[in-house]
Amino acid sequence: MSTRYVLKDYEGRSVPDAKAVIGGLKHRLDEEFLSGFTSLKVVSSVTTGLNHVDLRYLEQRKIRLVSLTDVRDQIMNVSSTAEMALALILALGRRVVQSSRNVVDAGGWDRMSFFVPGLRGKTLGIVGYGRVGSQVEVMAGALGVKILAFDPDAFVPASIRRRSLPELLEDSDIITLHADYRGSMIFGLNELRHCKKGAMLINTARGELVDEEAIAQAIGSQMLSGYAADVATGENSELWELEEDPLVSLARSGYNVILTPHLGGCTTEAFEATQKALAHYLVKTDFPGIKPA
Repeated sequence: MSTRYVLKDYEGRSVPDAKAVIGGLKHRLDEEFLSGFTSLKVVSSVTTGLNHVDLRYLEQRKIRLVSLTDVRDQIMNVSSTAEMALALILALGRRVVQSSRNVVDAGGWDRMSFFVPGLRGKTLGIVGYGRVGSQVEVMAGALGVKILAFDPDAFVPASIRRRSLPELLEDSDIITLHADYRGSMIFGLNELRHCKKGAMLINTARGELVDEEAIAQAIGSQMLSGYAADVATGENSELWELEEDPLVSLARSGYNVILTPHLGGCTTEAFEATQKALAHYLVKTDFPGIKPA
């Protein structure tokens, strides 16, 4: 599903002597692509997650990696991913997609089939209380939900009830993931066993954070009442087959599953702010082998 790009200059010539490469989620910044750049000193990704970057290869060649983590202070007000998480919470909780299909695809107007509990008074558990997680807390507060947070590293204000991950899962009606992917899954069968029966799970972070097979089983058995994801495991791999994804099958079968194609950062404001922040950082930083502006 991903696309491979050949870097060229404005006149269409290849540029193997480029010292810096900037890419995003749709670019697989791996050895196959980067090995053609013999003078490369810096690889920059306009993302926070880095599972599309070959970190081992960069380390072998001593190539510096720059990501949105390096310009966190400059993008603190970029709220597009938090907006997407809130949209998925509302859509999942109120069965927006299924009810729309009932009208548009089936010609129905069966409102009582989508009679659900409201969100006010429910408990929202935020896993990862960084830039995005803290923004979700502010936005979701307007819905009248109670907020719990789990983050072993980030500062969580005293006004937010901090919990261990098992405690958060046991007490939350809605769980939303905003943790960094650090090479290991954080939400699998063991975590599902701690979840309140009928909880909803939202993932706008990375597909690799969760065991998607286990989640599909939990949805099928009604252990979870819904799953919404803006990400998928392996979405940047050419080996990924969307048609074989068990969650896609559940969504097509009418289960409360919403899948969107990684739209979190896809707003004009987010693109402009993040690209400018990284460009300024690259220009102003004195990288070895690159003359600063």
